[in-house]
This record gives sequence, structure tokens and C-alpha cells, in this order.
Amino acid sequence: MLTAYSAARYQRMRDNVDNRPYWQYSAVGDERTRPAHLALNGKIYRYDDPFWATFYPPNGFNCRCSVIALAERDLQRRGMDKPDDSSEFLVEVERPADKAGNREKTIGFKLPDGTVRVTDKGFDYNVGRLNYKPNLDLYPEKLAHQFAKVEMRGSEFAHDFNLLAKQVTEIKQSSSHEGKKLTAEQMLQVRDGLTKNFKFAAGVLSVQSKNLLQSKTGTVWLSDDTLIKQFNSRDGQEFGIDDYASLPDIINSPDKIVEDKLGYQFYKDVNGKKLLAVLKALSKESEIFVQSFRLVSDKQWRKAFKE
Repeated sequence: MLTAYSAARYQRMRDNVDNRPYWQYSAVGDERTRPAHLALNGKIYRYDDPFWATFYPPNGFNCRCSVIALAERDLQRRGMDKPDDSSEFLVEVERPADKAGNREKTIGFKLPDGTVRVTDKGFDYNVGRLNYKPNLDLYPEKLAHQFAKVEMRGSEFAHDFNLLAKQVTEIKQSSSHEGKKLTAEQMLQVRDGLTKNFKFAAGVLSVQSKNLLQSKTGTVWLSDDTLIKQFNSRDGQEFGIDDYASLPDIINSPDKIVEDKLGYQFYKDVNGKKLLAVLKALSKESEIFVQSFRLVSDKQWRKAFKE
């Protein structure tokens, strides 16, 4: 129930960031409040600050913390010209993972006295994103496209991208895998362990593309599960987070669209890089997802543009 409430609250706050872009962490402050949560009370950051990727409440079982949305005038009343910046306080730390003595990495918040506060185990991610689903179809295409560009360049996407990339790399470099590409069976276990069902608004289809796909929706999603699969299959390729920032433009204004049995191939040359995003429409859910995203060879590029 608490997680569902938090997710609904996050959705409402994200929908109103144009009016209230600053968020304040609020702890109850009574005798039941955990010291780690009380230490964060009153912190004010922009909605897209990396702080919220880890510390958006709840931050533990029965956590009663909340987030207050603030407008520009609210900051001025507090004597603030701008919100705080969490980047210098967020640190990577290790903590016990299980009774066997294994360790796990998480993000902590370093206080001025040098102590580091962390969430309870299993709560070091923004649960609000589980059901976060901005309805870009309610907005003009140009505005929705700009939203997707901000989303794919945002701190939350960068946080999840870098965290998942690191986790997959560590698994592949473990003694049991010896740095090799994981098999399909191994990937099922990895995906089950790492996926949190996050999804990001990767782009919005143009009217022409919607007609071609015969789709009622224009929003295209990128899931964390797809990212995990891509990290395993893209060994040795010069393909990183900056390329994902191009997804909104590829989806909205492709140079070429080719339909095949797997979905729709969106081709676009971005600053000399020949990129391909494969989109798949899920008819039952009325949703469109990025199924894969990669570089293509000159040969495949020429073949696509001959069709």
C-alpha cells in the first residue's frame, strides 16, 4: 500500500514539475523516525536531481517520510536563490548483503560530519518510477518530443543506466562467468535479479509514423529489462549513454522505417553514426517499446535504404 501511494504521488508530482520543480524531503521527526531518515529532513533538490533516484521515499519498511513539491516563490520565501545540489554528497558504499558475509554496493548520502546515511536494504531505488507513466499523447507532438529528450538526458536515466551497466559487468566478470557473454539461460536469472520494471519515455512518434504503425498511441517506452539485455549483447562496441540521448530524434524523425517480422526498424544517421532502433507494439497493452537499439553496418544501412 505504501509503495503504491508513493508511486501515485510521484506521478502527480512529475506531472506538475512545470509549476513546482523543487522537491523537499520531509521526515515526521518524532521518536519513531529513523536517524538516517531524519538526517535528510528539509533537503531541497530539483525533481531531476540524482538524489531522488535513490532516496525518494519510502526508504525502508513502514517509512513515513514524504516529499513536498515547491514553487520558485517557495524557495524565495526560504531565502534560497536556487535548490541544493546533491552531487557532492552522494557516495558509493558497501554494506552486508546477506548472512553469508557477502557485500553489496549502494548509494549513500554523506553528511557534513562524515557519516553516511543509506536506505534500508531493498529500498535504494525510486519506487515511484514503477508506475510512472506520463501520458505524452495529451500534449502537442513538439512538446512531447522535448519531454522525451529531457527524459533521456536526465539524471534518473543516467543513474539507472550506469548502475545497471555496472551490475551486469560485475556479474560477467565474476569467477563463474570469466568475463564471457552470458547465455540466454544465464540472462534470465540476471534479468530476474536486476529488473525493477522501470521504464523511460524514449520518444514520441510523428503523426506519419503513428499512421504507418496503425497505433493509437505515440509514446515509445524503453524498459530497464531491455537495457540489461543490451549491456550483455554489446560487448566491445563504442556505444554508450550519449547514444541513448539520440533516441527521441530517431523515433520522432527517422531517415527510414522498415517493417519486418520483429517490429519496425527506425534508421537515422546521427552525426555520422548509423543507428537503428527496433520498436515493437504490444497490442494488448496498447504500448510501444524499444526492443533493441544499436549501430548498424554500412552493408545493412545500404540494404535498408534500397527497400
